[in-house]
Order: sequence, then structure tokens, then C-alpha cells
Amino acid sequence: MEANKKTDKIKNQTEDNPTSQRRCEINGKRFLITRHFEGNQDLSTLMTEIAISRANREMGL
Repeated sequence: MEANKKTDKIKNQTEDNPTSQRRCEINGKRFLITRHFEGNQDLSTLMTEIAISRANREMGL
């Protein structure tokens, strides 16, 4: 039940933000890429968070 509340909260937060979609083909497979714009963020902080998250995931943490 808690996961549903978190999902609903995120969904409500992002409904007002602009999105863009683009179709592309990679190695014969078609993909639909959706970008969600959430406002201004510090790029350095964002990239650091993504790198830490990926490293943790790859190490099984």
C-alpha cells in the first residue's frame, strides 16, 4: 500500500511538468523515449547522485 502512495505522489508531482517524446530505432528495435522536465537542477549534483546510485546497484547494495 505504501508503494502505491509513493507512486501516486510522484505521478501527481510530474503531471504539471512538461514532457517530450521521441521515437528511435536501435539495432532494429524501436523505442519510445519520454523525457520528463522537473525544473532547474544542479547538473553536477544530479550526475553524482546517478553515479552513486548506479555503483550501488552494480555492487548489489
